[in-house]
Amino acid sequence: LRQFAYSQLENDPQVLTDTHKSHCTYYLQYLNKRTSSMQQSRHSLEEIDRELDNIRAAWYWGVEKHEFDLLQQAARALDSYYTLKGYLVEGSNTFQAAADAVRMVRNLRPSEKIDALFIEFQIFTANFLNWLSQYDKTRQIIEEIYPLAEKSQNLKQMAEILLVWGIRLYLTADYTAGLLKMEKALELVRQTDARQLESDILRNIGNVLIDIEDVNNTRAGEYYRQSLEICRQIGDRRGES
Repeated sequence: LRQFAYSQLENDPQVLTDTHKSHCTYYLQYLNKRTSSMQQSRHSLEEIDRELDNIRAAWYWGVEKHEFDLLQQAARALDSYYTLKGYLVEGSNTFQAAADAVRMVRNLRPSEKIDALFIEFQIFTANFLNWLSQYDKTRQIIEEIYPLAEKSQNLKQMAEILLVWGIRLYLTADYTAGLLKMEKALELVRQTDARQLESDILRNIGNVLIDIEDVNNTRAGEYYRQSLEICRQIGDRRGES
């Protein structure tokens, strides 16, 4: 029956396109609505598990058809899902596909909005590459996108990139250089209202200080305390734990 229905749709390309667009819109908005709840309970993760095939199909159709607004709405939730589930390779590939699609548009019709979207998808990609120990690829992405964010003076994106950069250095045992990048990220993010990002940066600075100094270091404890306080203020239960 499903094959018959699809064959009927194929006979009318406009109806087929409209059906795919409705499917894409529904599942990417479905994902977006679970951005916050994913951080608070496993129930949302389990819901997404059941719909993952539909979400994948919606994402890649959106990539193919350049439905960038829909992709952007779902991006942070999808990043959280892949991170929490440990789907690092899929996360990297998924966001790289979106970044590549945006790059095609940038080459034809460059704009500040397209640059910001390209940076956003590449930040997600670089995060996953860090955890996959693909540090050369992370560096290449950073070297491409940081000048773009700096040019537009997008402080939040500059802070996000510096955090990814700092984590890369930290993971390659260049603790002092990593700490400097993270401290610069903290300085920038405090000029924005990105509290979740501020908490993430504070926690990562604490991690670096533990390795530079020792587990009883009071400086690290102070950064962890500030991160925890923000988590409580914004309702990030996973961050609290």
